Amino acid sequence: MVRRLWSEHPQQNHLTGITTFDDFESSSPEDILLGQLDTIDLHHGVYSANPPYNVIEVVGTPLTDRVKSELSEYGFNEFFASPAGFTAKRTEP
Repeated sequence: MVRRLWSEHPQQNHLTGITTFDDFESSSPEDILLGQLDTIDLHHGVYSANPPYNVIEVVGTPLTDRVKSELSEYGFNEFFASPAGFTAKRTEP
């Protein structure tokens, strides 16, 4: 699925494109996501991007109370579940 999306959106770059994480042998998809939030924020947040990211689309991890709680610490306050995962939005930090 990711390879198809990459080929459909070749104009995307490291700030606007699709990033994958997989370490499913040692962690759950939810744990992988939560473990990467600091890195995502560092690379795409106010200190690294102008404008910083304000939407995160997650595929492969459901929207749980734990995920909502962690993302709310980064200012995300709108959440939309989808069959494949979820989208979280915030106003620009």
